[in-house]
Amino acid sequence: MSKILVIGGFSEIHRALKKNNCKLTLVCESSKIKPYFKDLYDEVLAFNSFKNEVQIIETVSKAVEYLGDYQSIICMFENLQALAYKIAEKTKIPFNINETQMMVINNKYALRTYLKNSFFDNVNCEMIENRDDVIRFVNKNGTSILKPIDGTGSRAIYKVDSSNVKEIVNQVEISDETFIIEKFIEGEEFSIEAISVNSQHHIYGITKKLKNLETFVEIGHIVPANISTDLEDIINNYMGKLLSILKVTNGPTHTEIIITNNQEIHVVETHFRLGGGMISELYRNISINHNPIEIAALSSAQLLNDFDNFVFSSKFVAIYFEEFEGEVIKTVTLDDHYIENHKDIIATELYVKAGDKRREIGSSNRIGHVIKTSNDYNELISGREKTLNSCIEVLYE
Repeated sequence: MSKILVIGGFSEIHRALKKNNCKLTLVCESSKIKPYFKDLYDEVLAFNSFKNEVQIIETVSKAVEYLGDYQSIICMFENLQALAYKIAEKTKIPFNINETQMMVINNKYALRTYLKNSFFDNVNCEMIENRDDVIRFVNKNGTSILKPIDGTGSRAIYKVDSSNVKEIVNQVEISDETFIIEKFIEGEEFSIEAISVNSQHHIYGITKKLKNLETFVEIGHIVPANISTDLEDIINNYMGKLLSILKVTNGPTHTEIIITNNQEIHVVETHFRLGGGMISELYRNISINHNPIEIAALSSAQLLNDFDNFVFSSKFVAIYFEEFEGEVIKTVTLDDHYIENHKDIIATELYVKAGDKRREIGSSNRIGHVIKTSNDYNELISGREKTLNSCIEVLYE
């Protein structure tokens, strides 16, 4: 029976490990403790917060020395992966994220620089220190993207050109975040899901991303993307090289790319975890042989020796996110009658209630979602608004 040290949450991953006869020790914040923990975890090391890393590393190190041998450490949250890496260094317990990957986690500029130095991708990119840097970059490179160096969830992303640069820099100047600016890449955006097992990269998912063209916030995903076999081969080859350059050995990765009209591929960002926005759930719905979450868990814990890749059905699945359109929710309900009478609607969920207010622009500014399946890809591409309006009824104050 393998013992796994788990840093932070993601109970579905942890249940998959438990199902495979693993003993789990969880490191978490005290406020996150739930009643089901007693059934899922063999030990829980709880801290008031994750702020005092030195204390946490020392306490965890002493605990694991007492508790016995551990197979590996796993961590699925980027904001805790640096802590997990330091615990791994201290305890010598294997962790699937290495020094190269740690350098680029939560640092989009470091990723751009590393890929450029590796002669892999050369998108123009600079760190921003003041408003003059933004204006100079836009004057030189034309339309550009300005975003936080460590941003997640499509938050605070601005498309900047000569017509709005002064307005945008005024907004950025009052922020205490560090921003980068990079040349805008015109093209179609996809996300790529992969599982690596002993440095063998299995690219199993090419996801079509639906985005709000003004805010760049993701408003949906469709899996699998309906692309040509030739383009699929190009993407798979590109991703294999990228993951090797990043020295990925085990575990899931989620990479966002843009493909230009002449089929040049550029990385937007990459993550050493499963994709967000319930992408794994979409692939689980079309997988015939494996649960992506279980495979991600086993590969992260370095419990897979080989992997025969996924086999998917021929159908397509989409998730649509409903965004806030007003300031305060007056009422919000699901149309249960419509949902029950449409078997292609396979899941729905509301995230808000009456009285809730609009949040910061980004993936947190959502009302709920609908998951729908179809044999017609184009129907899913064009049907987002109609589906959401049919399933979710919302009024604003």
